[in-house]
Amino acid sequence: AFVRMPVELLVFRNVGANWRLGGGARLLSSTKLETSGVGAGFDQTYEASTGLVAEAQYLTQRGANPYGRFGVSIRYVVDRFDGKAIAKQPTNYSITNPPFNGNHVGLSLIYMY
Repeated sequence: AFVRMPVELLVFRNVGANWRLGGGARLLSSTKLETSGVGAGFDQTYEASTGLVAEAQYLTQRGANPYGRFGVSIRYVVDRFDGKAIAKQPTNYSITNPPFNGNHVGLSLIYMY
C-alpha cells in the first residue's frame, strides 16, 4: 500500500458561465510504502514534500437544475517523493530510499448543492 496524507490549497477563477480554472499547492506528509506477502520487507518512508496542482472544471448552469450543479474536472498534479535516511544498527550506516516523481492526472465528477 502506498499511503500519504495530502493537504491542498487551491484558488479558482470563473472563466465564463460554465468554466473555472484553478491552481495551488499541496503538502504531502506521512508518505510511506508498506509491503506484505511476497514483497514483504521492502517498506520505505519518504520526507514530507510540496507539490503543485492545476485544475479545470466545467459546471452546468447555475439555477438550471433544482437539485444542484453537476460538472467534471481534470487536474494535473506535480509531486516528488524524496527518500528518508534510515539508520541501521549496529554498524551505524544509513540507507536513503530512492526518490521518485509522482506526477499524475486526475478526472473527477462534481456535484454542488
